[in-house]
Amino acid sequence: MKPIAKKLTLCAAFVLLLMPCCLAATKTSDTLTKRFLFAEWRHKDSTIVLGRFSPSGKHRIAQFTMPLALLQKSDVEKWLGHDRNGALLMLHCMWGQQEGFHLKKYLRSVDVILQNQPPGGIDTEISIVWHAGGPGYTRNWKRALAKGEPLAKLVGWMSEHYNGNFHALCHSMGARLFEGVVKALPAEQPAFKTITFFSADISNNTSEAEFVRCQQVAGKLYVYLHQRDRFLLLSGWMRGGH
Repeated sequence: MKPIAKKLTLCAAFVLLLMPCCLAATKTSDTLTKRFLFAEWRHKDSTIVLGRFSPSGKHRIAQFTMPLALLQKSDVEKWLGHDRNGALLMLHCMWGQQEGFHLKKYLRSVDVILQNQPPGGIDTEISIVWHAGGPGYTRNWKRALAKGEPLAKLVGWMSEHYNGNFHALCHSMGARLFEGVVKALPAEQPAFKTITFFSADISNNTSEAEFVRCQQVAGKLYVYLHQRDRFLLLSGWMRGGH
């Protein structure tokens, strides 16, 4: 990774959010104590579904379903509720739409971490559920950027709701989708307090416009990269270099 103007460091607390297996042995309650919301982006018919997870973490409960073009800021405010303490936006990998990424044990593991937040910390976790569209990895990667762009308005309203105490955690191809979101955000909007890339499947050329834009919309940018991540190495090889 080349040096960049803004210091890149490892944020261990956020990294743990993507490693629930490390917390599998942790005893948790039957009911989630924090708020777990989701926004499902059905790009094929340009529909957005906003909702929450049940207290047990077993089910997704839809609250709003409508064409994204008809979504209003007032709808987003009703969905997010009165809590403005802070939120973590999570963008998962290519298979993030699968139920396995939203299992009860996973949510409870995140819940344990969020319970240890300081006053004024993160009280809400919001998962972006998106649909890659097929098994072809390279084809899906090339389309992920454009799929993320229409979500910029929604994400911008989320950031305004939390008054800047808004964080993003992006994993694998979800980071490429996130670059599309950021690309379409207003230029003057510092939307995120922190952005964390965890094994992100994006170019390691830090001078590329998409990466520079991510720096511009964040107070701090954290990068966690394993040099022997075989999945990322394979993805880079299939796309002709990283």
